[in-house]
Amino acid sequence: MYSNMKNLFTILALLSITSLSWAQPLKLSIDKINSSELKVGDTVSVNLHIEKYPQTISSFQMYILFDQAVLKYIETKHVNKLFKATWRDNITVNFFVGLFLDFTKQGFNVENDERICEIVFVYQGGETDLVWCAEDETKDGVKIKGKTKFLNSKNEHIDLVLVDGCVCKQ
Repeated sequence: MYSNMKNLFTILALLSITSLSWAQPLKLSIDKINSSELKVGDTVSVNLHIEKYPQTISSFQMYILFDQAVLKYIETKHVNKLFKATWRDNITVNFFVGLFLDFTKQGFNVENDERICEIVFVYQGGETDLVWCAEDETKDGVKIKGKTKFLNSKNEHIDLVLVDGCVCKQ
């Protein structure tokens, strides 16, 4: 009897570990815009996307690097209704940042592939990548890069698949 119970606990433990390691990563992507179709002074809209995700997301921070000599930030539009109530964004010398904090602790589920938001720029010529930041970096005590992070309802980090975009010749 003791042996059977021990085997049952071992099997349950393995199933638990297996289900944790099989957690689906969350995929985020940025549009790719063909720069050969643009003229200096054109307005460029770049969408940030999130794919369907079965678990509850409670908060996130997104950092996106791009060459500000190529794109001049104008505004953020069409913030997804899932997190519009507490959405904040900002542009700095080095990056664009978007933040969502769920103060109700209910979070949200992404039931379909969705647009996170649309970032509007003025095209100033040339090409640039739009890159999700994957690490924090400071210089002389000032944040010059921030790590893109999403948290679940237990405030645990969600594994991410980050697909960068660009304004480039295609």
